[in-house]
Amino acid sequence: MAALLKLTFRGLIDSIPWAVNTWWAPVEPLVALDEAEQAQALAIAASVKWGSDVAFIQHNLVSTNRVIVQGYDVPDCFHDSPLTIVGERGDDMYTAFAAYGFRQYKGNSDFRSSTHRVPGLREPNVVNGSFVTDTEVNATNILEAAQFFSQNLVYDEFAITYEFEPVLIRTQYTPRGIPDPITTIFDPPQQSRVVGALMYGVTSQVSRKRINPA
Repeated sequence: MAALLKLTFRGLIDSIPWAVNTWWAPVEPLVALDEAEQAQALAIAASVKWGSDVAFIQHNLVSTNRVIVQGYDVPDCFHDSPLTIVGERGDDMYTAFAAYGFRQYKGNSDFRSSTHRVPGLREPNVVNGSFVTDTEVNATNILEAAQFFSQNLVYDEFAITYEFEPVLIRTQYTPRGIPDPITTIFDPPQQSRVVGALMYGVTSQVSRKRINPA
């Protein structure tokens, strides 16, 4: 059964494509369930959380149109469904080349943190390139959005409870400070539990240049 699931949200910033990718691991006893069921449950749970907390801080020119779940190296563990989630904030939008920068923090010293770009800043939330809160998007809203990247996702269906925890993965390691280091490839990849997530500031939404239209 799939031990790692890649969750991808895809959408548009006023016709410009964007994507956000994260990794999740099913919590026991989900590892014994069907991979397709796991993928669908993660997609539903993540979409609910994204629509309630993340979309709340996004500009209304930003739409989330698809959610995709793929098992790591498991082609059969796949779920792809359309979404209709639109950002909830108005006013003028800051440039589409900028985004909220969120950082997931590692639970193991061998792992580095992971950063994610969430598009949809409004001009009232940016002053000289720095993020500021206001009456529409305040510190509580930002914290709730950050929790998407750090808290378990739970979905209940009839007598089954699906639960997933956010993880960081490492597929290779090259030691530093030695001549001609040998790179170690991890298969399956190593993983570490995410212990927290915070917004670190306004960041460039450069990744949207390399993704296909949603």
